Amino acid sequence: MPNKRPRGPQPHWRPKRETLRVLAAVDAVLDRYRDHRPVSLRQLFYVLLSDGMLAKTEREYKRLCEYVGMARRSGRITWDVIRDDTQIAVQAPPAFTGPEDFWTAVETTVDDYRVDRQAGQPVRLELWCETAGMVPQLVRIGEEYGISCLLRRRIRRTIRQTRRGRASNRRRHQTRILHLVLPGAQECRGTLHTAG
Repeated sequence: MPNKRPRGPQPHWRPKRETLRVLAAVDAVLDRYRDHRPVSLRQLFYVLLSDGMLAKTEREYKRLCEYVGMARRSGRITWDVIRDDTQIAVQAPPAFTGPEDFWTAVETTVDDYRVDRQAGQPVRLELWCETAGMVPQLVRIGEEYGISCLLRRRIRRTIRQTRRGRASNRRRHQTRILHLVLPGAQECRGTLHTAG
């Protein structure tokens, strides 16, 4: 059976009343989180879920994806406010066109030099999150304070491994881990773990 979904730009798309209701809520969320854009569709779904706009079902998520996709293709929602987390880019190792290019890179590195704010502290802080879409926002929050943000899919197993690894670590500093889970996820909480 062929796929009947429209492809490519859809400048003449005319959404139905229910679609417009959901898209109005999407617009409100994108406005509310404008300092954290781009957001992922999954983040958008969880915010709409917590606002009571959508139910937590796979059908509702797929419907939101369809609405937002059509709104983007029609130009109603700009492409740069929604992040597509399926694209993974890996950068090539640095290369230079010549000595001048190399020294320009060195100057840029010097300009970006930062002291580790947690060096010498008795406790080291880390942010752990199970949701890939939240990592960019958490990085922006933590980088000012020198706090790493890590994506951890299997938190409990990782905590056990970290505790074992830290116990054998000669630096012997404690690590405080703030584990964040999005509202609407099966385990809705933020927890503090001590490793080491």
